[in-house]
Amino acid sequence: MKFLRLCLLATGNLLLMLLASAVLSEGLSLGGSNAAYMVMAGAIVSMFTFAWSAKRREAVFLGNAPCQACGKPVGASLDACPACGAAAAKRKLGWGSIVAGYAAGSVMVFFPLYIFLGQMNQSRHHHHSSCPHLKSDLANMAIAEEAYWTDYDAYTIATSEPGLPGFKPGMNMKLAVIRTDKDSFTLIGSHGDCDQNDDGQVEILMFDSSKGGLQQKPKTDPQINMGLGILLAAAIGDRQMLDTYMAGYKSDISKIQLQGATPLSLAKRGGYKEIVARLKAAGAGKPAAP
Repeated sequence: MKFLRLCLLATGNLLLMLLASAVLSEGLSLGGSNAAYMVMAGAIVSMFTFAWSAKRREAVFLGNAPCQACGKPVGASLDACPACGAAAAKRKLGWGSIVAGYAAGSVMVFFPLYIFLGQMNQSRHHHHSSCPHLKSDLANMAIAEEAYWTDYDAYTIATSEPGLPGFKPGMNMKLAVIRTDKDSFTLIGSHGDCDQNDDGQVEILMFDSSKGGLQQKPKTDPQINMGLGILLAAAIGDRQMLDTYMAGYKSDISKIQLQGATPLSLAKRGGYKEIVARLKAAGAGKPAAP
């Protein structure tokens, strides 16, 4: 019973320190490894503070031993046996018990925490690692477009071989050519795991050759990202992607346009009749509300 109480006290103390460390590391915007160091430092401090407080208050934690004279129980706050008046025998808390109790409490806390944080970090790394691949694919697609222009004196709306020789997008990449003219072109793309801001929003990136390449869109309004998502879905004929973005888009769909291209014009360009019908049903092609 004494050891169980000690384990519970150690666990509570450890959880408080871990919570404080986690809040502090989040507030300081520390990286994953630095946050782990902060939590470990909190655990070490927690061990010493618990050991100190346990030795200081061992009578409160553990109570008094039964009276050695009459065998009656003695309350934790009493200095003498209420039955016979003999001095109360204080239970002692050894350092071995403190270490063992703290170790048991640590195992109960750290094992599930280790599993949870490991899965969370793996998911976060996966989301971040897809973004560089998306940017690389957009850059390589732009290089292929320039090579195409060298051969044919024009840019193409094709997004891969054979229409765009020398370029094949990576797995699960969604890329589209929004517009071309005699001097420049604009590309947009996404990957389902690219969420570089950890805000639950898949990034839609844009590459504009007339403005020097990859563009950084403002993140203050999530509707901008959803509007780009609708443009991309219409351009590639992805019905599921279109439905996802349209469900979250709160503005007038007839106002969505990028450099003259609209979702409806892109869907018509690709010959995606079902996408065209869905867009028209949602109000695309009608005069925009004032």
